[in-house]
Order: sequence, then C-alpha cells, then structure tokens
Amino acid sequence: NLDDTAATDVAVDTPVWQRGGGRHGHGEDVLTKEFLRKYIHFAKKSIHPVLSEDAMEAISSAYAGMRGRQSRRNLPVTARTLETIIRIASANAKARLSKSVESCDVDVALDLMNFVIFHEAGDADGAGEVGGSGKGQNGNVLGGGEPEEVEDMNGGEEENGDWMEGTEVDRGSPRYERLMQVLLEVFASGKVEIELKELLALLNNQPAAGVSRRSTAKALKKDYSPSEAEAILLQLQMDNKIMYEDGNIIQI
Repeated sequence: NLDDTAATDVAVDTPVWQRGGGRHGHGEDVLTKEFLRKYIHFAKKSIHPVLSEDAMEAISSAYAGMRGRQSRRNLPVTARTLETIIRIASANAKARLSKSVESCDVDVALDLMNFVIFHEAGDADGAGEVGGSGKGQNGNVLGGGEPEEVEDMNGGEEENGDWMEGTEVDRGSPRYERLMQVLLEVFASGKVEIELKELLALLNNQPAAGVSRRSTAKALKKDYSPSEAEAILLQLQMDNKIMYEDGNIIQI
C-alpha cells in the first residue's frame, strides 16, 4: 500500500508522491522517479514468485489453445512462447510484490501474447480471447521473429534461447532416459511440480533401475550436475513435455 509506505522512514529519504504537471489542468499527484526506481529494484532483488496451481492450469490451457490456433498468418507458437508467458506473468507478480503468480498475472501475459501473435486486443479486465478467429493483418508484427524475452522485472536473467536454438540433448542417451524415468515416477506419485535440487537428490541418490548393459551402468555412475540436468530439462521443455522456470519443473 503506497499510503502506508508514505508513513515510514522511506518517505523521509525518498518522497513517494509529487504534484503532477498541469498540462491538462488536473494537477493530480504522481509517483516520483526516485521511488519508482527503488520500487523496481526491490521487486527485482527481493520478490521471487512461484506459480500457483490456478496459474499453472490457466497457462497450460491457454498454451494448448494457442497451439491449436496457430497458422501461417501469425507468429509461431513454440516452447519459447510458453516460457515468455511464464516470464511476463512472473514479472507482473513481481510488480505487485506478490510471492505467487496468480491467474490475474496470467491474464496480463495472455493479453500481451494474444495481441502479439494473433493481433487481438484484450479487454481491461482480463485476458484476450483464446478461442477467437485469430485473423491477423500482418504476420511480421515484430519483424517475423519470436516474441522477445521479458527481463525488466525478472532481474536481467539470462535467456536460455541461445542453447535452445543451437543445441539438442541426445534423447537416446542413458542419462537422458534416467532423468525422464525419475520425473515420470515423481509425477506418477501425484506431484505436479518439483524443484531442480529435489530432482538432483533423487537422481544422484537413487540406484538406477533396469540397468543391464555395462556401458550404460558406467554412464550412470557419475552424478548429475545442475547444468547437465538443466540442459535435459530445457530440451524436455522444447518438446512440450514439461515447463521449467526458475528451478521448478512443472508437469503439463
């Protein structure tokens, strides 16, 4: 609450409100640049929202709908589109200083993505239509490229796009299959989300099941590193098998 903030010591060092310009004769109070700069810095460094179940459901449903609607006349809907939706929703949650990404944040992300991909303007109260005609006038709204990654409120996080576009993990390798096996067991137990560190603990502490060939057994003796596991997870995300965001693996 900005009114509450004004009553704290922060208001002494950083004024929250200033008198607005009188160009239109309103003269309403507006937030100061100094306060906004500190607000954004605090949100980027201190707020790390996680996806709520409602948000995951909304994202999964909307993404499936967008995949079903894509055509040659609009931008492609890929795994990077899914990642962008999650990033925008997470950024909106950070802007609200929320510890969780909620449906309202997903609505904001879908408004933007539907406009970029399908040229639909969402209403002010929620997401754009997911079941509309999808008729766009120009498929190259952003120069024919993928939607840009959002990083302003995500703390300047590095993109995974370079790896995703240029490198693929060997899907037939024993280590890839081992990670897939453990993930399937986790999701079969009823969990829909697991942290990377939890997955690494399972991978590196559990004996490998169904290992018969000597070369396979040797390949699985080495512990999984975070970077190796993340590379496989990003490949799985590209294959639309999971969602991977901020160290969390989510079933879709």
